[in-house]
Amino acid sequence: MEPHGGHETIAQAPVRHEDDLHLCPCCNSDLVQPEWWDEVDHGEWQVGLRCPECEHRHEGVYRQSVVDAYDEFLNDSSDELAASYRRLVRENLADELERFAGALRAGAILPEDF
Repeated sequence: MEPHGGHETIAQAPVRHEDDLHLCPCCNSDLVQPEWWDEVDHGEWQVGLRCPECEHRHEGVYRQSVVDAYDEFLNDSSDELAASYRRLVRENLADELERFAGALRAGAILPEDF
């Protein structure tokens, strides 16, 4: 199959907007974290950002609406992480309970074990 118009097709990275503070400009990771922030002017914030995947650091001055959207993204991500943690704890406890019950059924646990 020949490329359209005689040119090779090149896969492009996702479009990154300057307002997407959660996206790393180097590796496109969506795990970018704020390291520090200072209010520059009413409605503008200077924010230092770090990517935990490639260790790229950058900073910039952003409108309040951009920082608010980033804060909302971080809150949503924290909620998702906490929900995943709770699910994992429940699954691990259920597995542990099943192993314990199996050991009791097999007679592998005796009163003197306690």
